[in-house]
Amino acid sequence: MITNFQEIHIALVSVLMNQNRQPETIRRYTEVLNAIIRFHKKQGLNEANVEQIVEFQKIKNNYSVAIGASLESVRRWERAILVILKVIHNDKIEIEKAINSFEKVDALGNKIFVSITNQDIWPDTFKKIFIKFKNYSLQKLAIDTCNKYLYIVKRFFQNLINVGIDDLNNINEDKFLNAITEITSRSQYGTKQIIGIKSFFAWAYRNNEITKDYSEYLNFQSAKYIPNVLFFSEEQINKLLSNIDLTTYDGKMFHAIITVAKTTGLRKTDICMLKIKDFDWNNKIINVKQSKTGKYISCPITQDAFQSLSRYLLYARPKDAEVWAFVDEVYPYKPISKNKITKMLLKHRRKIFGVELERHGFHAIRRGVGTLLFANEIEPSIISQILGHKDERSLTHYIKADLEHLRSCCMPLGEKLAIRRIY
Repeated sequence: MITNFQEIHIALVSVLMNQNRQPETIRRYTEVLNAIIRFHKKQGLNEANVEQIVEFQKIKNNYSVAIGASLESVRRWERAILVILKVIHNDKIEIEKAINSFEKVDALGNKIFVSITNQDIWPDTFKKIFIKFKNYSLQKLAIDTCNKYLYIVKRFFQNLINVGIDDLNNINEDKFLNAITEITSRSQYGTKQIIGIKSFFAWAYRNNEITKDYSEYLNFQSAKYIPNVLFFSEEQINKLLSNIDLTTYDGKMFHAIITVAKTTGLRKTDICMLKIKDFDWNNKIINVKQSKTGKYISCPITQDAFQSLSRYLLYARPKDAEVWAFVDEVYPYKPISKNKITKMLLKHRRKIFGVELERHGFHAIRRGVGTLLFANEIEPSIISQILGHKDERSLTHYIKADLEHLRSCCMPLGEKLAIRRIY
């Protein structure tokens, strides 16, 4: 049993890294451990005490209820505390179960472990239908959408298992709606998550996997949310580009990425996945298969983009990197991650603009491109083709963002009243 907090911290980080957890996940777990350490010190204790940790969890749960914390947040804390307890007892097998556990457990881990990453405990009927839906989704949906749908279906299945259902044909309306409510109650975006469940049940009914179409119960419309459309103006992007340090590898690569985004409107995912063969230098175009829509589009390489790309590809990018355009500086030259691009933008944005543009993410560059095209009175159908939209209704955000252009399209109030009087 480990009682020294420093040893517990080292063991916890080591376990999480061996499980290939993301840095953000490791940070959250260590934050929970630090909170436990502070609680111990207030009690005058310098070593870990299991009873004190259980008491800490009770206090934390009561506080979470008082402030109206989401169930998902509570369970995240409980899971972290459980993992820390298993680390203290040096129980490696139970640590892995605790890290992957989904079902609500107390600090002592008395309840059954249920993992959403391992379907060994699922009934055979759930396993078979899930595999079929997974294969269908991988063929029909973008990978990000597919992963979201599969994750939410796993959660739904687990809720059914928790109430003793092992066959979808044995479900009734009450149990179905209870399982849905359990999911939607965990997040303010719960109603968006059940789109995946609706898709699953519609597919299952079409393919005769179930005898009743429960997707009909989910035909409702969420309350309209009108977002504040955020976008980078051309001047802001130019200011951002002019302040990038071009003496470093990351600076040259980031300048090229932002320039490509500014001149093509490509999504962050598509830029990450660009390959050297996608660049047609003779015709000065980039050929891209969009990850979201699956459509192929061709984007022009402007003079600015040509210069920035040349600076990076010819004088910075590792010579041994063969496939991907934007890669890590060191071997094995993996394609740059979306997370790294986000962090680079965050760093430069705060350095240049402070908190003025705090909520402007990478997609705000794409919105800026669409807004600029609309402001220049480019036909919506052409804008949709340039940005690779499936539906022209996707332009709504760009149209809303261009308030000045909208105002110029509106008649003065006096003219409207005059027309009303005439007719």
